[in-house]
Amino acid sequence: MLSLKQTLIGLSAALLAGCFPTFPDEGAIKDLRVVAIQQDPAVAVLDTFPFPTVTLTALVVDPTDPELDASSHAWSLDLPDDFEGAELLEELVPAAPHTEQITVDLNALAGGVGGRDEITPPDFLPATEYGAGLLPINYVVDNGERDREAVKFLNFLVPDFENAVLPAFGPAGYRPVDAYNEALANTPETPEGWNANPNITKILVNEGEQTIEGEMLTNGLSAIDIGLVEGGAGVRFDVEVEDDKLAVDVDVQLYWTHGTPGLPQGEEGQPGGGFNATNPDGDPSKCVEPAEGDPEAQDSEGFGSGSDLSEGFEPDRAFGWTAPCAVNSGPMRLFLIARDDDGGVSWQELRVTLDE
Repeated sequence: MLSLKQTLIGLSAALLAGCFPTFPDEGAIKDLRVVAIQQDPAVAVLDTFPFPTVTLTALVVDPTDPELDASSHAWSLDLPDDFEGAELLEELVPAAPHTEQITVDLNALAGGVGGRDEITPPDFLPATEYGAGLLPINYVVDNGERDREAVKFLNFLVPDFENAVLPAFGPAGYRPVDAYNEALANTPETPEGWNANPNITKILVNEGEQTIEGEMLTNGLSAIDIGLVEGGAGVRFDVEVEDDKLAVDVDVQLYWTHGTPGLPQGEEGQPGGGFNATNPDGDPSKCVEPAEGDPEAQDSEGFGSGSDLSEGFEPDRAFGWTAPCAVNSGPMRLFLIARDDDGGVSWQELRVTLDE
């Protein structure tokens, strides 16, 4: 058996010799896939009555069925059978049939939050102490040929109902009234642990040929058509985001159903680019057409692959993509996904048409 030292030496030698491993590209969507699930709001704060509702939306992509006409959807609470209160919590998820989006009514939690039973809850509770909670929600999509499963942890914050300062009525100087007003004045606008979903605020196409911002952005509700592109030609995207925390902590990724990540090498008008498996010479006349039955979303080549150009371009969050020479099935779809460190997510779909 090889020792750890021998294994590391052998791995180092392989790397130095140029034998870099090639990994499948996460951004290449080749068949049915759950790319992300968004919770809106990203963290629900249960300090108002009735409790707020939460929307869960799955970004499901089937390259050959963009409308998901052949797919069925199922959401469920992912709890063990012996979990105490499971029957009550099951009311959170609406009854089937389901789509890729559901609304979760958190008022099913009201029976178990530990409040004072003899007190009718007020419309608003000032609170500085919150407990974090989460519920695992299971999602399954099935298109008849394959199924995909994902779990989304629904995040919420619950005030300390047991020790909450309740509203009181009476003259100024009456201690319960003063205590409530003092607690209300000291309640932070957002409790610790709260999080918002990031926002994509601007997308530049080819360094300003198109600028998508403001009301042009649909926040995932629909796709944005960015027009025609020649086969083998590269397209650059620069993305700006905002978040309730530092925007530098928001990760942006590019996903695609057709084409190849990265820009063609030496393409005119582009400041650089990397090797492209579909079009290695950067010449649209030499790009390779996808064969029938082959996945049209192609991987890049090299160590780790990827379409992120941030290391070579300024500003950060720059991405490259190269169009295929032919499209066998489905529209060409690109997805820019923004994720923060606390589970918030948002996206924007872009569609491109091949100029034939």
